[in-house]
Amino acid sequence: MVLLKDWIGGREGWVYISRIQGVESLSDVYKVGMTKHDTPEKRIRSLSTAGLPGHHELVRAWPALEARSIEWNLHKVLKAYAWKKEFFKGIELDRLIELCDHEITVANEIIRGLFYEES
Repeated sequence: MVLLKDWIGGREGWVYISRIQGVESLSDVYKVGMTKHDTPEKRIRSLSTAGLPGHHELVRAWPALEARSIEWNLHKVLKAYAWKKEFFKGIELDRLIELCDHEITVANEIIRGLFYEES
């Protein structure tokens, strides 16, 4: 049996929701993204200096055992709200958080179930 810690190397990270502050026309636009190298807070700070409008605010972040795949799946789930790349518009924030929380929790549980974890 493969140990989770041996399989996970480089796959784990964070999946997060951020929103743009300071631009009225973008007040209902949310970014669903991931980072494997930084904390979500550092990643959000880098977005705010990447030439994107407004100031990005971290709304919520979840640890993810397979961050890139989970983010990709969320983008598919949220396709009806797609605005630009990783940005989504037209979904209530509470609903977005609920969907992300469910998808990330289920994905993490499935991954844990596939591998043996040492105690």
